[in-house]
Amino acid sequence: MKRLMTIICVLLAFAGLVLVPATAYASPPTTMSGTYAFVSRVVVDVRQADGNTIVEDILRQTLTGTVTGSATFERTTIIHSDGEFNIHGIITSDLVTVIGRSGTYTQLIDATGIAATGAIQGRWVILSGTGELANMRAHGTFEGVAGVTGTYLGQLHFDPQ
Repeated sequence: MKRLMTIICVLLAFAGLVLVPATAYASPPTTMSGTYAFVSRVVVDVRQADGNTIVEDILRQTLTGTVTGSATFERTTIIHSDGEFNIHGIITSDLVTVIGRSGTYTQLIDATGIAATGAIQGRWVILSGTGELANMRAHGTFEGVAGVTGTYLGQLHFDPQ
């Protein structure tokens, strides 16, 4: 009886191991950093609301560092009467290279700044990607001069395919 119980326990343990699905892991996080510079700007709309100036524009930017390439930044800037501003927008990359992988991505931007100096700081997150960047997950911060240049810093990894 004792031997039968031992065999049953061993068989159940083995069955449990066989039935556990294989786990897929994401790549280890990688620190990313670099610079961006805006090369052109088209103003789409400027309007006033409740003492605020709202500017909608489209900018082209170049990226160097972990991300190499160019992108289009469609943004809305709200300049408040106290001189501070908020920016919300979407960046859509052209074909770019990220640590040896190529593709495109869409990125969400949220930032705050001071209109008198143009100083800006904010956060970003990758929403989606294509090609070899389809499984890229990344987020981080940036700072610089609004509409001119700046630096970015973040973490990225690639989910399993």
